[in-house]
Formats: sequence, C-alpha cells, structure tokens
Amino acid sequence: KHAVGLLDSLLGSLTGIGSGDGDAHDSTTWIPERIFLFGFSAGACLVHELCRMWWNAGRMALGGVICIAGGIQTKEGLPGMKPKGVT
Repeated sequence: KHAVGLLDSLLGSLTGIGSGDGDAHDSTTWIPERIFLFGFSAGACLVHELCRMWWNAGRMALGGVICIAGGIQTKEGLPGMKPKGVT
C-alpha cells in the first residue's frame, strides 16, 4: 500500500488532480487520458491497484494500463460490479 500511495502522489502532482496545488487545466500539468501505465509482475499489481483507487475515488480516468504477468490483488471490486457467481 505504501508504493501505491507514492505512485498516487506522483500522478496527483503530475496531473494536478487530488494534489490541491494548482489547476487541473494548467498548461504545466499532464492530461490523465494521455497517461498509460506499464507494469510487469509486482509492478502490474501496483498499477492495477492504483487505477482501481483512482476509479473508486471518482478521479479522471487514465489513458490505460498494460499489465503483464500480474493483476489486481484486492478482494474489493469496482463499484457496481459483482464477482462471478454472486447473485
């Protein structure tokens, strides 16, 4: 969770979202839809979890995530989605 928090802070400062300093439309910030994250193995779990956190927080969506040999490790799903087999 510490690594996810650090990556969340980094993306927040780059995009101006959630950081509290600056306007999200400032010309010096990155546009979230143009940010793609890549992760391999444990890094894939990290970027997948970060995207889940951003989605649950209602932040602007990132451009995409490329996960190789890894995936989300939490039991929590996305809002409105039920695990298979749950009615």
